[in-house]
Amino acid sequence: MAASDSVEWEVFYHQAPFKGRGEFIRLMFRIAGVPFVEKGGDELAQLCGAFQPLDKISSMSNSHFAPPLIRHGSFVLSQTGAIMEYLGVEFDMAPTDPLDRALCSQLNWTIADCVNSCRAPFHAKDQAASYSTQIDEAAVAVKEFCKEGGRWDKILAHFANFIETRRAATGKPDGFLFGKGENISYGEVALYHMVDAMRNQFTAEKGFPYWSESCRANVVSVLESFLVTCQTIPNLKAYVDSDERKPWGTDSCA
Repeated sequence: MAASDSVEWEVFYHQAPFKGRGEFIRLMFRIAGVPFVEKGGDELAQLCGAFQPLDKISSMSNSHFAPPLIRHGSFVLSQTGAIMEYLGVEFDMAPTDPLDRALCSQLNWTIADCVNSCRAPFHAKDQAASYSTQIDEAAVAVKEFCKEGGRWDKILAHFANFIETRRAATGKPDGFLFGKGENISYGEVALYHMVDAMRNQFTAEKGFPYWSESCRANVVSVLESFLVTCQTIPNLKAYVDSDERKPWGTDSCA
């Protein structure tokens, strides 16, 4: 790990009972075995323009809009994708080859797009309002999003193809996706959480029984094989099996 162990790492996120986007960041710390303190509440609100009155934003002493954020000493960083990339370098979880680094960044930002795509149908009437206020509209929008051959199927097919293409490049059919396929990168941590979130969101138990439909069995098999690979990492397996991990939400792949 490149970062100094003497300075405390802080993660800022909503004090919610579910994982949310903060889970991407938690996974980085857990896999790297780096301790951190998670904070929220008033301290988080003071760091984010999204929680301030409009006339207060221009006088803020920082340039952060919304969580998650990390703080390490005097350095504060927001935006999930940017945090993942920064921690990837700090925790030696970034590819060393320049072309691999570029592809890892591509994967990371494609996942950011995927998060937005998966969230949108659960807030079909009002993106800023709670899912609980638009359940009926969401049911229609999610069904359309998950229809055979639709937007969601294209996302799943893309990620499955990326996994298979990269495994072919590394020469390890059940390995990771960069270098020699032996170590996980920050982009793959993001992919792990995104696939796991979709697998848990689009289920009959949640009222959205789309993950297990036969029309996408082949791509799901590839995606789930990647989850199995990731859980060979002892720190990740221990975290997933522990009581410390927050439960899944009921909407928005959170």
